[in-house]
Amino acid sequence: MMTLRLASRFLGAMWLITWLAAADTDAGGSTDIAQLDELWGKRDDPQVAPQLAAMIKQFGDSQDYEKLWRAARWYFWEADGAKDDAGKKTLGKAGWDIGDKAKKIDSKGLEAKYWTSANIGAYSEAVGIFNALTEGLEAKFRDPLEQCVKADPNHLNANINYVGPQTALGRYYFRLPWPKRNLGKSKTLLQLSVKVRPENLRAHYFLAETLWDDGKKADAKAELAFIHDASESYDPPEARRVKGMAATLAEKYAKE
Repeated sequence: MMTLRLASRFLGAMWLITWLAAADTDAGGSTDIAQLDELWGKRDDPQVAPQLAAMIKQFGDSQDYEKLWRAARWYFWEADGAKDDAGKKTLGKAGWDIGDKAKKIDSKGLEAKYWTSANIGAYSEAVGIFNALTEGLEAKFRDPLEQCVKADPNHLNANINYVGPQTALGRYYFRLPWPKRNLGKSKTLLQLSVKVRPENLRAHYFLAETLWDDGKKADAKAELAFIHDASESYDPPEARRVKGMAATLAEKYAKE
């Protein structure tokens, strides 16, 4: 009887230790995510970016969906701001790979679908759109975005509003080479994006380029003027980046 009691107490103690360890792990994961989300809003700060990069490197071996899609988001941000195609390609592929890992953990997760496609888009721009098409990347980029639009037509998922699936698809139709390029579809999708999320300056920037190539030059300049005067509060690092891009594009258009 004594042996059974001791065994029972031992097993109970082991169960408690295991439970506490799991709780500590979960708490640590939540702490990491909370810290990353706080730093994300300052990601263009030279003092903050290295901290984020170090955290993301640790997330690479995780099996936590929430950590993985955030890592994919970070790689897209870095790829989008890369100074050369080699860097954009490397970062885009890293984000693509970690996004795929997140998708395997949660095949229905919109964040993983969206950020994986965003990284495939960055990778495709780096290698050239024609080369990306020959690699068979068109469907890998487009189809998950269309699934996100269908599942969340009103952009209620705040985690993918940074650019937005409709914005990405609008850009897709702009960037495709002839005869696949379709400025009409690009304009329709981007106009819908700015209607649903007028604060999304990236959509306004893409719309300006589409309108310009479609011969609507005054409307394109109006979009760039809107960006210049717009609030940065929705996502300050993103807004600052897009405002810089828009200023450069406005200078280009002024010369044409």
